[in-house]
Amino acid sequence: MENPTPDGPRFLTVGAKGDEFQLVLWPGTPGEAQPALGSPPPCVTFVTDDCRKTVEELKSRGVEFVTDVLEFPWGCVAQFLDPDGNRLQLREGR
Repeated sequence: MENPTPDGPRFLTVGAKGDEFQLVLWPGTPGEAQPALGSPPPCVTFVTDDCRKTVEELKSRGVEFVTDVLEFPWGCVAQFLDPDGNRLQLREGR
C-alpha cells in the first residue's frame, strides 16, 4: 500500500496476505530517514483499535508522547519515546 504524507514524502507498506506483519519502506539512507511532519519516522509501530484511548492510557502511566494524535486519510498515529529514547508509534487504521 502506498501512503502519502501531508508534507510530501510517501512511504510504502508491504506484507503477505493474511499475515499481520508489515514492513514499512521509507525513503532515505538506512538509519538516517528524512523527517516527515517535522520529526524522524518511528522505528517500531504498534497497531491499536483506538489510538486516542491508548494514548490517554499510556500517558496516565507516564509515557512521554512527542506528537499529538495525527489524523490521515488512512488512519491516525501518535509517536512516543521509550526509556532509551527510541521513537515508537501507535497506529489506528480506518
